[in-house]
Formats: sequence, C-alpha cells, structure tokens
Amino acid sequence: MWEFESEKNIFIVGHRGVRSLYPENTLASFRAALKLKLDLIEFDVHFTRDRHIVVCHDADIERTTNGSGLIRDMTLEELKRYDAGIKMSERFAGESIPTLEEVLELMVQADYQVLINVEIKEYDHLLVNQTIAMLKKYGMDQRSVIACFNAEIIDYVQRSYPKMRTQGFPRRCMEPNTDKDFIITEALYEKMFGMGIPLSMDIMDEEQLKEDVAMAKRYGIRPWLFCADDEESTRRAVWAGATNITCNDPYPALKYLSSQGLRDPHGVRFW
Repeated sequence: MWEFESEKNIFIVGHRGVRSLYPENTLASFRAALKLKLDLIEFDVHFTRDRHIVVCHDADIERTTNGSGLIRDMTLEELKRYDAGIKMSERFAGESIPTLEEVLELMVQADYQVLINVEIKEYDHLLVNQTIAMLKKYGMDQRSVIACFNAEIIDYVQRSYPKMRTQGFPRRCMEPNTDKDFIITEALYEKMFGMGIPLSMDIMDEEQLKEDVAMAKRYGIRPWLFCADDEESTRRAVWAGATNITCNDPYPALKYLSSQGLRDPHGVRFW
C-alpha cells in the first residue's frame, strides 16, 4: 500500500478516526474512518497503571470522557467505567476508551488494507516495545508507522526496530519534547519515513511551510501535512507538495482530491 502514496495519489489520514463528527479515538470514530476507506487512521497510545495499552490522546481523561484523572494512575477496569462518547452526543453514549488490541481487531477486519499511524504519547521504551509487539501479533507492523514528537523515542525505534517506519516532525517541533542532553542528528531524519508538517493557514507562514517540505524531500522523507479540514487548506497542502494529508473532517479533502484526480477514491461516494 505504501508504494501507492505520492503527490499524484495523495493519501488521507483520519485524525483520531473522524474526530470532527465522532468521539475521537473511539471504535465508533474508527469504524467511520473505515467506512470512508481512508488510507490511514491515526491514533495515540498510553499505558494504564496495570500496563495495558489504551488508545487516547490526552494523558488525562477529563476532556474526552465523563471522568477525570491520569490514565497511568488507573487500571484498565477502572478506565473502562468512564464514557468516552457522551460528551460529544447522547447518541455516542456507551463508547469507551478502547485498548490497542480492540482497535487492531477492528483494523484487521477491514475490507481493504488500511494503514495506521500510531503516535507514542508516553516517552517510554516499554510502551514502544509492547506496541510494536502488538502490531506484529496482528500482522500490522508493516502497515504501520510509529510517530512521536520526542526525537529520542524516534531514535530508539529506528535503532531497535529498523524495519519499522517512523514519523517525526521538524526540529522545532521535536526539540521541546526531547531531553536537552539528546542530540538530534541528521541520521535521525535520514531514517525517517514520514514527517508531520503543520499546515498553518497564515500566509505569513508560507515560507516556513515551503522550507519544511523542502527539508523533508531533501532527506527523502514523505511530507505529511496536518490538518486540512476544508477545501482551502486542502489546496494549500497540495500546493506545498504533500503526499498525505491528515484531516479531522475528511469530507472536503476526499471530495477535492478526487475531483482533481489526486486520489484513488476506492469507490467512495460523496453526497
């Protein structure tokens, strides 16, 4: 699948599923992304207190559930008591924070070869090891990319799992999340598969956007732009040279890219 991604066949990434329309990082959100046949689905992983891997963006569950507290301080059983859908709508009541295993069970049942982007939220080598082990268990390791804003974690993946694809970010995005004693080298970027590049709509950031994309291409990294949720930002991502575009609401990008012949729509219909 990865070989089909290019500037002429731009992949669309569902950010935490279809988070504009469904409760983020829930099975409902991922099912919606699969129904649309999005090329990639992005999600985030954390450890519970009893070392289960769960899919949630924040370290604290207060924003996305009817509970509060740090994931790392709760057991999986405790975490499952909270509702991860109710804050968006009553119709999503009963959705829970899923485990990585539950998400992968869903992904392998898809009727097409969906790719996944797994962002490591806790900068913990054990979390990396167990996440990759789970990906291998489900035969998803070569359909996955490991992303992180921490350069040391990306370096660890590259050294320990050289066959795994990694996604980093421009240096300015990674430095604040990386220990000052860790030196970010060119070798880190030379081994990266994709680079997440912020897509600002501020015209003053145009030079920065061009510089980021040029840097990615200089190292042979695929420029992955985020987030485009309307036609204007999608056009800007295409203009910048994106090979994939992350979306909270994928409908505008799906429609625009297909209308321009820039994406194989997999039979998706637009209403």
